[in-house]
Amino acid sequence: AVGGPSDSWGRERMRMIDSLSRSEPKDLIFVRYGSNHNLHTEWVYNQSDIDGSHVVWARDLGDGENKKLMTYYSDRKVWLLEPDNKPIGLTPYPNE
Repeated sequence: AVGGPSDSWGRERMRMIDSLSRSEPKDLIFVRYGSNHNLHTEWVYNQSDIDGSHVVWARDLGDGENKKLMTYYSDRKVWLLEPDNKPIGLTPYPNE
């Protein structure tokens, strides 16, 4: 519905992409959902040219799996997004 929760998170996601796209290096964002996450507010989707995108989105799968993607995208700044926190938390990935 227009003006519903999906509009709010969608605008926040676009604002985040716009802000990050203005800086270098490119970015990799791991998204860590809370236990009460609304399944209709999916943050993790990418453009068709994932490697060429300024921002790559991925689900947080734990340090071991995340490190594989961090190695592949070693030229990117790595972030942790916790969209279910209030306010939404975007912080540098721990131990990067």
